[in-house]
Amino acid sequence: MTMTPRDFEFSMQVSSGRAMLGAVRDLASTVAAYAGGQALAAAVADEVVSAAEAAIAASRGDGTPIDVRFRRTEDCLDVFVSGGAATTLAAAPLSRGHGLSVDWLNDGGRPVCHIRQAMA
Repeated sequence: MTMTPRDFEFSMQVSSGRAMLGAVRDLASTVAAYAGGQALAAAVADEVVSAAEAAIAASRGDGTPIDVRFRRTEDCLDVFVSGGAATTLAAAPLSRGHGLSVDWLNDGGRPVCHIRQAMA
């Protein structure tokens, strides 16, 4: 599989502890910059960390790992963050400006945060 800045997908799991949030932020920022969004990398990273924090809270200390999936297509960078089993995290879709949107989905009882950054 060839990975290019305009076409890639990969996922990872991290422990559901707050100690991993710095690593998650750094990775999200690096991925967004690689995907061509250097100016938007910090905003994407902030949203990914917020979603990871919510997933950690939803796990209520049960040790459920946090799943993070990054996907870059021709027109956007999508990041999916999931963890825990709470269904109360669902919220109305939010637009963060500059092509950044955040939406909570429910995937079989597991909350999934979908962060989308439009890319040129």
